[in-house]
Amino acid sequence: MENFVIVLALVGIVDAISYMVVSPSIVFYVLANGGTKEQYGIILSSFSFASFCAKPIVGFWSDRKGFRVPYIATLIISAIGGFYTSWLLQCRRTQLLASYSQDVYLEVSGLQTQQ
Repeated sequence: MENFVIVLALVGIVDAISYMVVSPSIVFYVLANGGTKEQYGIILSSFSFASFCAKPIVGFWSDRKGFRVPYIATLIISAIGGFYTSWLLQCRRTQLLASYSQDVYLEVSGLQTQQ
């Protein structure tokens, strides 16, 4: 078997794993921000539709320029997207933690002043 077939198979596996990781975990983010399950479905459908539209474009690019440049470019774009998503989730967790800490502080200080 040629090396590029192995690489293509590994890329497909990584793509499938990323979908399996994103789809179940994003529902909690959507619900925590006041979204509904229907909005989660729309987001998941948008993810699949974007993949459906982008793959032929990347395939055409790969046919024209060779395999390495599109592969490296999409890998970098995917990494940037992953870091951006992680950063957004971390910011949201920090806001929730700060809000919770402030509520606890106000509750404790309110109880102490009443006694």
